[in-house]
Amino acid sequence: MKLNRLWTALAVALLMGGCASLAPDGGAGPLIAIAEPTLKQFDVRAPSEHTQTHSSAEQTLDALLAQSPMSMDTAVRIALLSNPRVASGFAQLRISDAERVQAMTLPNPHLAIARAVAGDKRMREQAIGINVLGLLTLPWRSQIQSKQVELATLQAAQDMLQVAAQARKAWISAVAARQSAVYAEDSTTAAEAAAELARRMTSVGNWSRLNHAKVQAALLDARTQQARAENIATMERERLVRALGLWGNQTRFELPNRLPDLPKAMREAQGIEAQALSQRLDVRYARLKAEAVAKSLGLTQATGVVSALDLRLGRGTTVDQNSGDKERKRMWELELPIP
Repeated sequence: MKLNRLWTALAVALLMGGCASLAPDGGAGPLIAIAEPTLKQFDVRAPSEHTQTHSSAEQTLDALLAQSPMSMDTAVRIALLSNPRVASGFAQLRISDAERVQAMTLPNPHLAIARAVAGDKRMREQAIGINVLGLLTLPWRSQIQSKQVELATLQAAQDMLQVAAQARKAWISAVAARQSAVYAEDSTTAAEAAAELARRMTSVGNWSRLNHAKVQAALLDARTQQARAENIATMERERLVRALGLWGNQTRFELPNRLPDLPKAMREAQGIEAQALSQRLDVRYARLKAEAVAKSLGLTQATGVVSALDLRLGRGTTVDQNSGDKERKRMWELELPIP
């Protein structure tokens, strides 16, 4: 019964090793399936599916940047296309998929050849060996690495959603800061007109110097507020540029002068808390991480005492030089390291 189980385990390991291959899309399919319900309006696809060459990628990005002024949806599309964090997530996913295939690869056999001379006798031996323990643990190592692929998928999905959320927040903050700067400029223009009127009225004696000084102080305060608002608008625009992953001439985009109008009515959302908890990727990541650690710990404990087990099968030939007699023998060897 134990021998049958051993042969069954070896057959399963050989079958798994023979079926190991890289995912055609680099593992992007499950990632897109996770992110698409939240980002479905942005046509989420892998970078290789967006464009085939660098020049076509630049053309797609230029077409999005040419939309003036830049809307919030356009900003999110640009971030998903050009932000290096998204590209890094897809690259890490392909690396995890390659490591999965490597974990499912059969261990290489090793060949041994020996020749010895004892008096009139010459001996030759040939043997082939394989790591039996590596074959037996192949299913467990495959399961562990598959968990790592799932972890990389969830992490890449989290990064993609965070990039989209950061792009939205940065766009809102940049447009709001620009709108505040425009209002501050209008306030300064009004204060300058009031100061000019106060100067003329003071010069003809209709206003006191005290009232004139108050108007001048208000003008200085308006200019200070305008400079502060322009500084904040510049900072928020730079934060948006970093969130979108743009540089150089790509940063010369135009933003709207004001935020969109608020909706006339609040959108009703029933069971939004339960939906948020069920769709939280960080909770799924933590649960899957615990499962991966448990499987890895189980394999470590199983191989903690016996870390290798090599089986060698061979045959030898002994030739007597005087009589010409040949003696052939078959042999097997089991190599086990001492714990």
